[in-house]
Amino acid sequence: MKANRLLSVLSGVMLVALLFTGIAAAKTTRTDFSGVEYQIGGEDPLKYWEAGTTSHLRGLVGVYAEVSTDQRVSGTNTTVANINFHPGPAGMEAQFWGTYRLENENGYWSGTFQGSIAADGSTMYRAHGNGGGSYQGLMVHIEAHSPEGGPTTFTGYIQDPGK
Repeated sequence: MKANRLLSVLSGVMLVALLFTGIAAAKTTRTDFSGVEYQIGGEDPLKYWEAGTTSHLRGLVGVYAEVSTDQRVSGTNTTVANINFHPGPAGMEAQFWGTYRLENENGYWSGTFQGSIAADGSTMYRAHGNGGGSYQGLMVHIEAHSPEGGPTTFTGYIQDPGK
């Protein structure tokens, strides 16, 4: 009886070990990239209002050309942003968030972003998305910065979770 129970426990432990070994064998790969973003179009916000000292913009469409060291992250990026402007210690500041779709001839990335605009006009944002088309199953992570009046530069990585 004890021998059967011990055999069952050992079999279970071996099964769990084999499962973890199989999971570890599916290797996640990471491909780093960097690039520059240029605004090439856009539209007025769908909705605007003020509440106290905060200005709210909703549905602001932007169109950008993305030029990256990895061609999978180059193409036309269309964003829909929401922005709240408010007074800060050094002047007007803002937080923004929204959705994006970056397309090129081989596929697309769609996801979300969030960021901020400092009183000096500099911006930063982080974006995360999932691939479609030939990028299906991949994920992208981006961090971007723009000094006041300067171009937006970004770095990031494409994550392939493996099979």
